[in-house]
Amino acid sequence: MPKAARHVSALAHRATEHKRWSADAAQDASTLSTRRHHHDGRKQAIERVQRQQDTPGAKTRPRATLTTALEWTEVGLQHYDRATSRWTRLDLSTLPDRAPHFTDSTSTLRLMTYNTYSCDPSHTQSQTRALLAVLEQARADIIALQEVSDGFFRALQNWAARDSTSRRKDGGHEWVMTAAQDFWHAAGPNAAKGPRRKKGQREACLLLLRRGLVGTGSTVRIGRLDKAKDEGGKAALALSLVSDGQEKLRLVTSHFSALPQNATLRERQFRSCYDFLARPTATSCARLQLGAKPPLCVFLGDTNASASAELDLLYEPPLSLVDAMHASADSLARQRDARNIGGSTSSAAAAAAADFRVRPTFGHLYPYVTASSRGRPRKPRRIDRIYLSSHPLSASPPNDRSETRDADRDAIETPCGPSSAAAAAARVEAYFHLGQEPLVGRDERDRLGKDGRRYASDHEAVCIDLSLS
Repeated sequence: MPKAARHVSALAHRATEHKRWSADAAQDASTLSTRRHHHDGRKQAIERVQRQQDTPGAKTRPRATLTTALEWTEVGLQHYDRATSRWTRLDLSTLPDRAPHFTDSTSTLRLMTYNTYSCDPSHTQSQTRALLAVLEQARADIIALQEVSDGFFRALQNWAARDSTSRRKDGGHEWVMTAAQDFWHAAGPNAAKGPRRKKGQREACLLLLRRGLVGTGSTVRIGRLDKAKDEGGKAALALSLVSDGQEKLRLVTSHFSALPQNATLRERQFRSCYDFLARPTATSCARLQLGAKPPLCVFLGDTNASASAELDLLYEPPLSLVDAMHASADSLARQRDARNIGGSTSSAAAAAAADFRVRPTFGHLYPYVTASSRGRPRKPRRIDRIYLSSHPLSASPPNDRSETRDADRDAIETPCGPSSAAAAAARVEAYFHLGQEPLVGRDERDRLGKDGRRYASDHEAVCIDLSLS
């Protein structure tokens, strides 16, 4: 084709493209204008409804309430297979009808909750060893862990395998545990995207328990919780232990929303877990009709609550959960002594605020989040907690102080709600913390830590000893 013809053809092509681009631009402008019109109209409608709702006496439709019902998915437990030297799924058909731990008329149980903080990018190998040393020291029967990273999960499996092998002759003391992969799958595709400083660090909640606690019919479930837009996926773990056809214990745990401004979201998450504990099952209903005891319900984990009022819903019937710290035998003894000497009490609000910071589990080991905190330390708080269900015959609604019987004089109320040993479904023999000691070593320094020292975690572990009858 001659050069002049090619030039004319190129000009014609450009003219055609210009017409198409102009038409597309006009259409886009029209679409954008329409969308803006609809957006403005919707915005005006929302503002009109809000004005109506703020007007006294205005007839408006009731505001919709968010549902807290979760879809709980059953997952398996893993155990260490010595033949293959691997962690494999536990064959539920091999479980005994009667769990060895519940064969005695009176049995003891040690529970533990611990936020490992191992998903933080600054986590070191020495902190991993220190975390495992805390677990070794606790010798708990059921352990709930939060913020478990992929690397610490592998170290945890190695520790549990060694401990199971060494205690195999004890019978029933081998470890079984949930899988971090199951948690990440249930929490959703954003589980690996935590707060900005933890981006890329996957974190999971895990349950470890002695195999002797698990009988035929026992289950573990995972439910996805609501989460904030700037948080990673959230999920809760639920455990039901059955022995001889009767549900003995029902437990739920999670790492709840950590952002201070998400109080309403945390309350929804608490409600979802509470509803699981309170819901009836076919087994429990049949047993209750025959006069058998209901299962002991346990709520534990890292609540991340910013104020004690966020936890008030846990004291509601039918469970009327009890704060394990106040239900312990030594705590009740101190309460009785204070009452006998006529000790004065402050207002309920002031007492609740003070109780929220008594024996803190968070905020004091690592007072500063980052080096740029400008001297503003964290507020020490007791956010890692364990709650137990009340006995159904003695449970009462929160703040109900009417007609206290003489037999229940020891079941005094605490500033955080009705909690007592007499009302608890199990006796709390002891309540204690672990993991508050700094790491030993010349290189174990951290400018963000208390006194410039490094600790296993920025949380303390919470443990209780229960007596089940």
